[in-house]
Amino acid sequence: MRMDLKSFTGEDAAHITALEKEEELDRYCSLIGGAPGAFWTKLCLLRLPVLRSSNASILTQQGIFLGKGLQMTNILRDVAADLRIGRCYLPAIDLDSQNLSPADLLDPKNLPPLKPILHRYIRKALEYLDQGEKYIVSLPSRTPRLRIAAAWPLLLALETLRRIALSTEILNPAVKVKVPRIQVYLLLGTSPFYVWAESFFHRTYQSMKQNLLDATPAPGSQS
Repeated sequence: MRMDLKSFTGEDAAHITALEKEEELDRYCSLIGGAPGAFWTKLCLLRLPVLRSSNASILTQQGIFLGKGLQMTNILRDVAADLRIGRCYLPAIDLDSQNLSPADLLDPKNLPPLKPILHRYIRKALEYLDQGEKYIVSLPSRTPRLRIAAAWPLLLALETLRRIALSTEILNPAVKVKVPRIQVYLLLGTSPFYVWAESFFHRTYQSMKQNLLDATPAPGSQS
């Protein structure tokens, strides 16, 4: 909350403030997503005897990264809406590299020069979510509800990031990028397989990850 109040002094599209650099964005994701991930993990370690043989330090760090990946996904999805309340989480230094200002992002026509920045942070989110996959695999199969609670948002984040990468309307506040309901139901329906069969979950994650990478050109490649 203190960081919010200090970083964002405006409350509307006429007074937009951007974070200055990537380190500030990383810190924000740590506070908003990483800290809850650590809290959730430590609580489970305290309350679930089956986790007592787990490496608490590694599991907690993986939980932090999972939380950061989910928060980065939210930030990228909500760019247009956040601009209207005076907030630009995409760092000013990155916008400058594309000759953009935060106010420029109010115009959906400026999406093409923004794409490389979006792709960069989509891949950053994916780095975090890769640790989230390890987090879920580290959880014992005897904790199915715990695995499901972590796997659902992880897989939904992967698909959301893919749709962000492909969207031509990410700067349009009237358009909300989201996973279709039928795909959510399919995800829920296959839960028993990726909870009990570690190899199935790994294949599902890797397949969805590759679909995301295909939609997100690496720096320097043709989009």
